[in-house]
Amino acid sequence: VYSLGMLLKEQCRKQQKDITIKIFATDIDQRAINKASKGIFSEAIEEEVPKELLTRYFKKIEDKYHTKKELREIAIFAKHDLTRDPPFNNIDLATCRNLLIYVEPELQEKIIAFIHFSLIEKGYLFLGTSESLNSFSKVFIEIHKKHKIFQNQSVNRIVDINRLFPWDGMKGENTKDGKTEHTPPRVIAQSKIIGNFKDALLDDLVPPTVIINSNQEVVHVAGEIDKYLKLPKKQLTLNILKMVDEQLYVTLSNIISKVRSNKSKIISPVVLFEGENSLFLNIIAKPYTEVISRVNYLIISFVEAKQSEKTQSSAVAKTTLSKEKDHHIKRLEDDLRETKEYLQSAVEELETSNEELQATNEELMAANEELQSSNEELQSVNEELYTVNNEYQDKLTEMTGLNDDLNNFIQGSKIATLFLDSSLSVKRFTDTITPLIKISDNDLGRYIGDFTHVFQSFDLIDVAQSVLDNFDKIEKEVATKDGKIYRMQALPYVTSKKEVRGAVFNFVDIDELKKIESVLKKQTEELEINNKELEQFAYLAAHDLKAPITNLQALTGIIDTNGGGFVNKDNTIAYSKLKEVIFRMDNTIGILNEVITIKKNLNLTPEVVKLEHAYKEVMSSIDDQATSTKAKINVDFKECPEVIFPSVHLHSILQNLITNAIKYRKPGTIPSIDIYSKRTAGYDKVFVSDKGRGIDLEAYSTKLFGLFQRFHLDTAGKGIGLHITKSIVERYKGRIDVQSEEGQGTTFTISLKNKRYWKNKV
Repeated sequence: VYSLGMLLKEQCRKQQKDITIKIFATDIDQRAINKASKGIFSEAIEEEVPKELLTRYFKKIEDKYHTKKELREIAIFAKHDLTRDPPFNNIDLATCRNLLIYVEPELQEKIIAFIHFSLIEKGYLFLGTSESLNSFSKVFIEIHKKHKIFQNQSVNRIVDINRLFPWDGMKGENTKDGKTEHTPPRVIAQSKIIGNFKDALLDDLVPPTVIINSNQEVVHVAGEIDKYLKLPKKQLTLNILKMVDEQLYVTLSNIISKVRSNKSKIISPVVLFEGENSLFLNIIAKPYTEVISRVNYLIISFVEAKQSEKTQSSAVAKTTLSKEKDHHIKRLEDDLRETKEYLQSAVEELETSNEELQATNEELMAANEELQSSNEELQSVNEELYTVNNEYQDKLTEMTGLNDDLNNFIQGSKIATLFLDSSLSVKRFTDTITPLIKISDNDLGRYIGDFTHVFQSFDLIDVAQSVLDNFDKIEKEVATKDGKIYRMQALPYVTSKKEVRGAVFNFVDIDELKKIESVLKKQTEELEINNKELEQFAYLAAHDLKAPITNLQALTGIIDTNGGGFVNKDNTIAYSKLKEVIFRMDNTIGILNEVITIKKNLNLTPEVVKLEHAYKEVMSSIDDQATSTKAKINVDFKECPEVIFPSVHLHSILQNLITNAIKYRKPGTIPSIDIYSKRTAGYDKVFVSDKGRGIDLEAYSTKLFGLFQRFHLDTAGKGIGLHITKSIVERYKGRIDVQSEEGQGTTFTISLKNKRYWKNKV
């Protein structure tokens, strides 16, 4: 009742119509009526009623839902017995679902007639899925076959009072207090009077009459019909032609046939002979259609002729009987001819069918052979399937093992991992995730937004949705409410077909690392301060040492100017060594100052430098050296024409490497140098390769880039070029590598960070 009420009111609301709705809710059980009229339901209706309707039409009080006034007022609850009480009137819709299946067919007919009387024209009837209208199917149109919705199409609402209210002899039922629960109304007495009056009229005024159905079976009789109808002695039947006298058989059979064909009334005289006596009759037959059920019947009356009609009736009857016999014989002959023709046609069809069956049999035999062949093929396929099934079984075992390996790996990694599907529901997780997100094994398949987590200022749903929308990895540091730091990594869950089917979250505890990082950062800052102080000290020390050395050089100069008057034969050697030491100290201090100056300038901003331009600048500064040695230099910067690096430092690197290649050539040969560039993942590389003396890397690999390291003493040099080059390259996150073989030559590879690195840094 309340469901219908909500649906009707929702339709009125959607169509913006103000219609008064009244629903008569009836039941034979007063206790059910009392309970339903209260309109109180348990919390179980939350699973059946949409939340919107629940809010609009119900009010929750404690743990019960109470119907609101606007819904409760449209329902009128009343006790009502469909089999006894008078019907309602002018009803638009009657629902009688799953009631008819519990009553006998006769009572079903009465209830449907009751409902039909109640409905307006075009009114609707709603039955259960297992219920039907039976004989009333002609007065209703089927609107929906599956849901058993019908519409009344009968304009006349006719009710048979004896059908709907058979109160004759009904005494009612006694209640517990002794009172009769169903007190018959005045219509009971009226019905009895009418019934008795009708029976008296039928017996006295109506001639012997019989009503037959379409199967020629007797369904009702009136008057003294036993003069003309007798029950057969052997097999009991209600067929009228088997119950009448043989003299009436032909005539009655023709009358029934004519009435059914012409659908009009027929009067036929007939004479019955009983020994020497004769009985003159007029047989009257007419069609009749029952109003409600629309079933067709025949009413046949046997009327005795009056005395004045007997003579005429005798002649007419004889003539009629003769005609009837002739007609009957002709009809039988026609039937026989039609039967023969039908039989001939059936024989021909049978012969044709036999031929077709023969052909079909041959086809079936051929098909059987094909099936036999197919069966052999299927057997072969079955063996192949068996082999494939074994392979699949092996693969399944292998996949199960891999899955076990994966599960053990995930659980053993101690990384908190969470797998979500494309609808952000939980697919899988590791045990280490549970302290961070409050989920358990029973929560698989649930929406992740239903769970709480321990992180602050972190929206897990937004991150997951961003990963699904952008197909990109997200990494960030997140903090728990108690201050612990985790590295969060979210990335798409990609299948082997490159389809994104969800997201994967990894949470790595980096709290200890962050603490160590903080300590290292502090130590780095302290080391940088100490390094600056050491650089300052070295600079000051070199500066302070420079003055005494300069003074010593001035004194030795004075001595040399005076012709060595202060030097005798005994101290000449010592004086020469003194001058050599002073020279070396001056050279060393100069180199230290140079190194310090270069390292102090290692904070220049990287820029785009064209390698061809940088090379030309270097060659212009060492042109004399290259020309004097006739150095042959091959350059190819096509693959990587430019790099990101401070131009001043790039100039220094190229100059150091090219001059080294010229200086350390093989004795008596012309220097041959190849300079080229390549672009690789993450790095732009510059190569300087020569065919000079080479270096014994097994002996000197650890000293190669040290300060004041020289490996060929017959050539002038300071021993700081490679040290400065390595310092510059590594300062800007690059790398220098060397390949060398003594007597074959050396190749230096300078790997510099590319544009992408510096772009991200900016």
